[in-house]
Amino acid sequence: MNPLSLLPAAPSSLLFLTLASDASRKYPNMLTPTNMNPFAEWSTRSSDSSPSIFGALPSIPIAPTLPVFISDSLVLRFSATNDVLNCALLGPQNRTLFSVSSSGSRTSFQNVENAVFAIVDFAPHATVEVQGFTPRQRVREWLRLAPDQSSRLLILGDEACSWRPMGHHIVLMSQDNTVLGRITRSANTTALEITRPALVSNLLYPCIVSATLFLSGRHID
Repeated sequence: MNPLSLLPAAPSSLLFLTLASDASRKYPNMLTPTNMNPFAEWSTRSSDSSPSIFGALPSIPIAPTLPVFISDSLVLRFSATNDVLNCALLGPQNRTLFSVSSSGSRTSFQNVENAVFAIVDFAPHATVEVQGFTPRQRVREWLRLAPDQSSRLLILGDEACSWRPMGHHIVLMSQDNTVLGRITRSANTTALEITRPALVSNLLYPCIVSATLFLSGRHID
């Protein structure tokens, strides 16, 4: 039986934003403050040292420090930078909001209620399934290498956005170049930032799964 078939649908964006708003009042560090310049440290040019993503997911360079986060974004920190396939994703006050665990070649993603919302199987070929978003398919089709080999397209039904190396970050952009998310590594912290447009579009789960794949260093093609 498909282990995802018995799970409830992913939370609607309205419900999630309502919960996030309530949580931000109780835990003010969950969403970043609105008095920061939202684009102060978002590079729009790839540096010469940006990793190639031909044939594999890119590694992410170490940034000197974590950047100023975008206004109203949700910031998740990985509890382990050396093994993201077995770790927790921490929100405000280091509370575990999501977790990732692996057994053999299978990696499962759980929400705060320990319900599995995504599964990745790395053998014999990497496949992914995200409950409510992505039917089981090859990861190389879900994170498709762009024709110019400069980015990975995140395929969501008839829509696509793209993960692009930009300086010390890997940034998720919509087709109209709206910033949806960003992955950043510093010397002792790895963070996934998910912006309000992504939350409104209900991209929370796809962002978590795809970012974890990038950080895992696993080949997918």
